[in-house]
Amino acid sequence: MGTLADVQGLTVQFPNGSLALERVALSVREGKVVVLLGPSGAGKSTLLKAIFAPEALRRLGYTVGWSGRVVTGEPAYVPQRGALLDHLDAADNFKLAQAACGAELDATTWLKAVDLDGAIGSAGRGVDTLRGGQAQRLAVARVLAAGKKLVVMDEPSVGLDPVGARMLARLPGWQAGSTSTTCSGDASRRLSEAFPRCSCMTGIRSSRNTKAPR
Repeated sequence: MGTLADVQGLTVQFPNGSLALERVALSVREGKVVVLLGPSGAGKSTLLKAIFAPEALRRLGYTVGWSGRVVTGEPAYVPQRGALLDHLDAADNFKLAQAACGAELDATTWLKAVDLDGAIGSAGRGVDTLRGGQAQRLAVARVLAAGKKLVVMDEPSVGLDPVGARMLARLPGWQAGSTSTTCSGDASRRLSEAFPRCSCMTGIRSSRNTKAPR
């Protein structure tokens, strides 16, 4: 199985010149699950953006550099608090995601995967009618349904209870062997227990309280 993303010697500076990250190395291989743990403000979101969307940080004044970086293809991305299109209903959110990869619309399978009622995928069901945890699970299901080789999730367990977080952690296994998942989360017992079989669990420790831009 090949490498989908690899970065070596990654260093990021805030617009004021102070260091956010220094000499980071991270590799994600096909079919693997990589979990990034750390307290709030440690730099998890900054790291993901620096690897997968460095130009977005540079436009905000950050300095991003590395000794080597390879990212194969465009990853599917779940930001914090989800990424649903509010002007579309739940069914059309799925339709748009699956049409992009040439797949037939199949909302029911993925709704069941995240323990949501299939009725949520009915035409006309607005995403604004969902509770926070439901919307977060729907956002993750929508991205997984797109069938991308690489899925990046930024604190996907936000808004979920412990049972929901553990259920969510098992989802990448559905596509084991074809999809890699990189996700970040607070260094809590809940999340570390949720990913007992991940391929790699990496921690970030920092006293900084500055967070990456949303």
